[in-house]
Formats: sequence, structure tokens, C-alpha cells
Amino acid sequence: MKVYLDSGVFIDYLVAEGHPGFSLRSTKRRGRDPERLRTDAEKCLLGIRQRHRAATSAVTCWEIEEAMYGGLVRQSPAPGSNGKRRLVPPARQFVTQALTTIDFYRIELVDLTRLVVDAQCSNLELQHRGIRAADALHITTALAEGAELLITTDAELIRLDNVFLNSAGAALRCVDTDHALALLA
Repeated sequence: MKVYLDSGVFIDYLVAEGHPGFSLRSTKRRGRDPERLRTDAEKCLLGIRQRHRAATSAVTCWEIEEAMYGGLVRQSPAPGSNGKRRLVPPARQFVTQALTTIDFYRIELVDLTRLVVDAQCSNLELQHRGIRAADALHITTALAEGAELLITTDAELIRLDNVFLNSAGAALRCVDTDHALALLA
């Protein structure tokens, strides 16, 4: 099965207690505590590595850095005029951790291309549903890559379960990591 991973899966996997970005996953999601979110993400990645093919978009790297940067800004008492110089390096380091994860689990990192952007802009269903740029680019990339399963932590994307057909004509499942575990078995 071809699986597409949204950036939230990498955040769940990489952010643990003691990590500078812990505030990104410090609360429960759908009844699961942060440690369970991390464990579910890891089990998904292991299942993918053992039995499936996976991809994620270069957009993921941007989203991860932005999430980490925003989390660090919220934690910082007063970033001041030198805040960017102080906070960008640890945020960028988080992207390096994600790239290491992508390589280790043999996940293809797909370029953001003009064709994907054009397809995203012309997808009226995404527009009518109010799906904003980064999420719409993830959906569009997953569809173009022929993904049958999109693993996401985003409630807006989970609501798109079975709404779209991929490039091979199969329905795209959109689920969180806990539900993905059964589909990856």
C-alpha cells in the first residue's frame, strides 16, 4: 500500500518529554496522551517500513520548522529583536531530525512542483471545504502520488476520509495514527 504522511505524524514521533518542542504535544488528542501519540506514530512508521511504501511532501519540512518556531516563541519570555537569531537554529534542527526520520524509515520526500500547486488551486472541493494551502497541498500530493492512505493528525484532513480518489482511482483514506495501525497491519 502507498501511504502518505502529514507533518503531524513526524511531530508526534519526534516530540517527547524533555524535547525543546514538548509544548507542541503537551495535551491529549482524541483521548490519547502525548506518550501514546508518540508510540502510535512510531508503530505506524515501523509498519510502513516493514510492509509498505511511503511519501511525504517537502511542505512537511516547512510545517515542522514553523510549528517548532511558533512553539519556541510561545515558551520564550520575550524574544526581542534577536529572537529570530536565537529561535531559528533549534527550529531548523527539528527539520534535520525529521529528515533523519524520513531517511531511516525509507519515506520518499516529494518535491513541491508547479503541477501540484496547479492541481491544488483548481480543486474546487478543497476550496469549498475551506482547506487552506498547506493541508490542500498535502492532500493534492497524496492524490498525485497514488496514496491509498493519508496518515494525519489534523482533524480537518481526517474529515476528508474517502472523499477523494487518487491518481489510480482508489479512495484516499484519511486517518489519525491510532486508526492507521489497523490499516497498516
